Amino acid sequence: MPQPSSLSMKILTSFLALASGAFAAESSPSALFRLYQTDVPPATAAEFYAVQREIAEIYKTNQAPIPRTVWTSLSAEAGSSLASGSRFMMKVPIAGVTALTESSWLSQQGTPASRSARDARFRAASGTGTGKIITEVPELIWDPSPGVPEPFGVLWTYSVKVGKAAAFIEHMKQAAEATKKAGQPKRMSSHRVSFGGDINEFSILVEYASLADLPTPAAFTAAIGGPANLAAYYQQQGELIHSVHRDIVRFRPEFSHVKAAK
Repeated sequence: MPQPSSLSMKILTSFLALASGAFAAESSPSALFRLYQTDVPPATAAEFYAVQREIAEIYKTNQAPIPRTVWTSLSAEAGSSLASGSRFMMKVPIAGVTALTESSWLSQQGTPASRSARDARFRAASGTGTGKIITEVPELIWDPSPGVPEPFGVLWTYSVKVGKAAAFIEHMKQAAEATKKAGQPKRMSSHRVSFGGDINEFSILVEYASLADLPTPAAFTAAIGGPANLAAYYQQQGELIHSVHRDIVRFRPEFSHVKAAK
């Protein structure tokens, strides 16, 4: 979803990485997610990711009833000292608002001593972390083949002007259709912050099998109907948002627990 330079593009530093919550295996997929993100310091990255591999193994060995989806960033903000891939993002569904006060599945695994030791290692190796609760935006979801995420994704995060949320969603439907025509996306998901942040923040993740499948600016222009339509699209978007950030992300199966669709 290419954006005009007048909107002051920056490389996104956050994808909402997600922490654990209670989620029954038999229930339908939740529209509510707990999100967690951390910028991992290069000096402690090896230890941080070692802990993440151990946590993923706990999920897999015990056949956890909830999925755990992890991504890392391939982008870095201008002037950042972070190495590529040092931004860690985790997404876990929760059953509902009432589940926010319940113990997470992970916190109930192992002995108190092993949990305490793992938590201590995690805290020592982590950098600056943020957590948010986000809700799916059904109008901007396209998932023809649900299951394991694709290897790569483009994450767009928008700061929408107050009172413009409904108009923004309608506007992005046009961008979503053009994106499907211009490149070779496999699926698209969208969320809005509900708790723990700005409720006018929206994110859209478009997944691809390869970075070569991302649409070029020329292809997007053609898909949206030509330069005149593109100019109108940019003008309308400028009336709806304060800013937009773009990030290239990579799915990390070694840190995740996601079951393939049947």
